[in-house]
Formats: sequence, C-alpha cells, structure tokens
Amino acid sequence: MLRGTRLWWYRQKKRESTLPYPDRVLSYSPIQYYRFNEPAPDTTIIDYSGLALNGTYNSGGTRQDKLAPTGVSVNSWDGVTDLAEGGLFTDPVDTEPFFATGSIAFWIQVIAYPGTGEEYALRHKRGNMDMLCVLLDTGHIRLDQYGIGTDMGAHTVGDWVHLGCCWDGTDSRWFVDGTKIHTGAAAAFVDGGYAAYNFAYAAGAYANVAFAEYACFKTKLADAAFADLATV
Repeated sequence: MLRGTRLWWYRQKKRESTLPYPDRVLSYSPIQYYRFNEPAPDTTIIDYSGLALNGTYNSGGTRQDKLAPTGVSVNSWDGVTDLAEGGLFTDPVDTEPFFATGSIAFWIQVIAYPGTGEEYALRHKRGNMDMLCVLLDTGHIRLDQYGIGTDMGAHTVGDWVHLGCCWDGTDSRWFVDGTKIHTGAAAAFVDGGYAAYNFAYAAGAYANVAFAEYACFKTKLADAAFADLATV
C-alpha cells in the first residue's frame, strides 16, 4: 500500500512539473497573476487569475525585451522613470494588498544594482508600514516582511532568480529557487488606511529590474509548491 502511495505521488508530481507554466501557477489558485508580457502601447498589466485585478504601467517600460526562464518575453523597468502599480484587492475585509495568511512567488532579474543605498523592486505598503518589500541593496536582493529583513542572496546581474514567501499566524518562510532558506517569526497582521502597491519604484527611487510570473495567493503554499513554481 505504501509503495502504491509513493508511486501515485511520483506520477502526480511528474504531471504537475510538465504542465505549461501558467497552468501550474493557476493550479494553486492565485488571487492575482501577472506575466508582464504586454506589448506597447498597452498600459494594463493583465491579471491572469480570472479575478480582473489588473495593474497599470504608469511610465512605459521597455516592452518584451527580456526572455524569462518560463519562455515568455517580459517587460523591464529602466531604473530612471519606469514604474507600475498592482491592482488593489476588493475583498470587503482586506481592501488593500495584504492579508493575514498568504504567499507570493515570482521570477526577478536584476539589470543593475543601485550604486549606493537601496531601491524597491516591489513594495506593498499598508497604513504607514511596509508589509512586504523586495529591495536591491549593494549587490544583494533582500526581502522584508513586516519590517523583518531576510537576505535572499547575491545574484549576478542578468541572471533570473525565483523568489517566494509565505506567512500566517504560525510562521513566515522565504524561498530562493524553490529552496527554503529561512523560517521566521509569525507575521503580525496589521490593518490600516493608505496602501501602496508598486513595482520598480518607491520612496523616490526607481529600480532597474524585470519581473515574470508574479503570483499572489491568499493561502500559505506548501514548501513543495515553491519548488514546483521554481521549476521550468
């Protein structure tokens, strides 16, 4: 019986890993899914989750100039004037882009690190607190959640890396290329007023990056899901 269970698990994982990448993302029921593959002059970032939480290209971006590991040509931000905004959620309780239990997973390519200081590649802000941010800082990518920072490693300019994070009232976990690198303290849910949900810009600084396959979930994904989403 145990052997049969293991054989079923192997066949199931093999099936999942051979699904087209968008189908794999959708199999985990994201509430927002951006591929960032819109051509010029489109200003809408299409949400492929089916929930129509579309984002907006506020300032151009170079269109379809980067080939992501998943085979899709995606847009990049120049680090000078380009930025985009994510679509805010309309849940009657969580009217802003954060919640007590959730996950994000995405591919990122650093085109250039800042010479000094730090730049936001991604910023979720709620009230006066940065809830979840991806920052570029002196050759490293850092992921901050609720003010707790985790170094996601030094990644070579031009390389793609898959990052992920999940959280609930028990713990928070961070992933690089499908491998769990850190388990942190339980996230403390914070409600609040003003929200910001930006790609490639925050606090007066622009980031020179590209994103692909950005997915947000209102569930805490299992470790195996992050490994699956980092596989191409």
